[in-house]
Amino acid sequence: MNIDNQLKILGFIFLILGPLQVSGEDKLTIIATTHPQVAASLTQIQKLYGEDKLIKNWQANCLFNEIVNVHDFEPSIDKLKKLKDNTFLVGGPLSHQKWLIKTKAIGLLPEKSLLLSFDDLENDHFWLYPKAACAFEKQVMTFLKENKLIEIKANHYCQWITEETQKLQKIFKDSDINKVIVAHSALMPLMRASGLKALSLRESDHEKEVTPYTLKKVYRWLNSSKSQSKKGEQKTEKILVINEDGYQLPSQVRDSKNTIIITWSPIKVTPQPLTSLYQKLKETL
Repeated sequence: MNIDNQLKILGFIFLILGPLQVSGEDKLTIIATTHPQVAASLTQIQKLYGEDKLIKNWQANCLFNEIVNVHDFEPSIDKLKKLKDNTFLVGGPLSHQKWLIKTKAIGLLPEKSLLLSFDDLENDHFWLYPKAACAFEKQVMTFLKENKLIEIKANHYCQWITEETQKLQKIFKDSDINKVIVAHSALMPLMRASGLKALSLRESDHEKEVTPYTLKKVYRWLNSSKSQSKKGEQKTEKILVINEDGYQLPSQVRDSKNTIIITWSPIKVTPQPLTSLYQKLKETL
């Protein structure tokens, strides 16, 4: 049964029966999320603001915490039922989880829900660069303040992402790296902001194979990586490759003697992605 039919059935059930009620009051308020990195970022916000700024003791939990591809995952009926059972929900980003739009339209989301939306696809990986992090924090802090879950609105998360980015940029500046090949375009804004020449093997579709056109550009890079040393001698310029967990690099990249390869996960709870990328680069460069 496809997602549209599942949603219609569930909508009818909730229209008849109404949402499930949980008796008693829990001291810990749960904010449900549909994306593991949203839950991790909310946890980081809680840590950055401190318990003295929280009106209620709350915890962010991802409803779908098993290993899934958040870009093409569509929940089963059993998992959709979990949505309505929660008091608070922070869903999305919608560009990753378009099924939330249909779910909201037929009334299957909690009344107190925030669906994260950004101006462009580059911004939807908000945990990877400051501009997007600021947009995320603004939406989240408004939601938390309106629902009396936090005392103040500030920009601590935005500042933290900015600081993590600056640490990465310093590593690049202090290294001999000028060119970077990344497994996915989510890292391209960070690479450009770091003053690097960058190529992305894949665009917004994570599962799409690397195109012949992209492979030609990569091949030209790998075969023209010669630069002048200070003494006027020709030397081979090393190209940094940032691969993602679960992706196989093209043989031209994997087997090249001109590359430095690290493997990293763009969705990570502990440590968070920018922190883990910094650690990898510090060990390698």
